[in-house]
Amino acid sequence: MEGTGKHGGDQLSIKKSKPILIEPETRTHNGFFFLSNLDQVITNFVHTVYLYKAKKGGGGRDTLSDIFKQSMANILVHYYPLAGRLRLGSDGKYNVECTNEGVLFVEARANCNMDQVDVQVITEDHSETIGKLLYRSPGTENILEMPLMTAQVTRFKCGGFALGLSISHCMVDGISAMEFIKSWAETARGMPLTTKPVLDRSILRSRQPPKIDFPFGQYAPAETNNLSNITDPFQGEQILTKCFLFDSNKLAILKNMAMEDGTVKSCSNFTALTAFVLPIECADFGWGEPAQFGGANLPKDSGVFLPDGKEKKGINLILDLPVTAMSIFQELMLL
Repeated sequence: MEGTGKHGGDQLSIKKSKPILIEPETRTHNGFFFLSNLDQVITNFVHTVYLYKAKKGGGGRDTLSDIFKQSMANILVHYYPLAGRLRLGSDGKYNVECTNEGVLFVEARANCNMDQVDVQVITEDHSETIGKLLYRSPGTENILEMPLMTAQVTRFKCGGFALGLSISHCMVDGISAMEFIKSWAETARGMPLTTKPVLDRSILRSRQPPKIDFPFGQYAPAETNNLSNITDPFQGEQILTKCFLFDSNKLAILKNMAMEDGTVKSCSNFTALTAFVLPIECADFGWGEPAQFGGANLPKDSGVFLPDGKEKKGINLILDLPVTAMSIFQELMLL
């Protein structure tokens, strides 16, 4: 199984092995796993790619694959719903049948060194590069037939490798996804789990019949009578997806801009930004922290912060905006 994709001018060629299913090491749970209403809002798969430099002193291809496969089997004992499959209930809502079928794992080889792959290309090239570093089940469009997670390990000529993950958003949000990655990485390094998952979902179920004790302000009608002046100027415009790197210098400029009118007296590197350094710091599978990290198939019309790698100490902002709005944003941010 082969494919090519752009990685900065040349062609990235990937040869993939036949996918295998990794089951939990022990089968301890069955039955159904409840999904809340929020879990069902976004049913697509979110893709992330981690790039790791070669490990000094060796670590062959077989060792690399064995560590990921064995640690996956181990961690699925704790995160057993990920080894199940989505089912559609009689109420029209999804839940997970804990079938222990497992997650898909694929090994792959690239025709180039890792330094020829750039995280911004991975992020902005929706159809090519990112698709080669991830595995997607061919011909499977029904989410009830898909594994809830796939993992692809791609080895580069230099000895570095990419870990490409695809996880159903029904199962995880950003924080819980990183908790899973952290736990998987700890297992790969032979360490005990810092935080074990809490899979009791009873608190998320509504009472029967539902009982509403107080008003919920977030669902109150908006006070403004007309929001059309916000969206009308951009009707019909193409939506652009761009990735902007905010290095330490740009972050300093933004902090000064935030404080220049005197309203804000002090400003850190934005709590909202620094919180997203977590994916880099917790994804050490034994090869150190990722050199680069990128995402794809992220929620539409959104802004997402991703780390640029600990060595670079920058933050990437992936942003969806209409053409005109994107131009205005770039002017305001001095980009």
